[in-house]
Amino acid sequence: MWSDQSDHQEAYQEWGKVKGIPIQVTDQSGEKKVLKKPTFGENLRFMISYQFGYMYFRYFMWNFVGKQNDTQGTGGAINGNWISGINFLDEPRVGTSDLPGDMKTDPSRNKYFFLPYTGFAGMFYHLNRDNKNWGIILLLFIMTGIAIVVYLNQYPNQPRERDYAFAGSFYFFAV
Repeated sequence: MWSDQSDHQEAYQEWGKVKGIPIQVTDQSGEKKVLKKPTFGENLRFMISYQFGYMYFRYFMWNFVGKQNDTQGTGGAINGNWISGINFLDEPRVGTSDLPGDMKTDPSRNKYFFLPYTGFAGMFYHLNRDNKNWGIILLLFIMTGIAIVVYLNQYPNQPRERDYAFAGSFYFFAV
């Protein structure tokens, strides 16, 4: 977690709940400053909540559960979230009961009601039918999804949605 851009720093603090460890540094002019260095746990919290949760899992859910709208989101409840179409699951997370009419009829609003999650039945079918191929598909899913999240190490407030980077993972889940 590092950036010289103030909006990135604020997002790092928000997603990682950074309190930090105070360290004293000397800048180029010789002035001493106290900075807060994020702990390892705070770095992990950012990776899990933002990089895995918001940047990967949200895209995954868009493809297999539903998408709230096509407006770029930054973590709030209004834009860019996944929705299922099942009110008791969506309401506490993104509030779906009091939406204006244009948001309810937005053509980019998709609700799949977790139906594609029947892919888990396919996972168990592959596991019982052929362990070797199941393991290969699982490894490909992990390497084209979770491993890419670690490799990309995405900074907050991306300028556009990056779900194309994880398309291979979604393909292997569908298999």
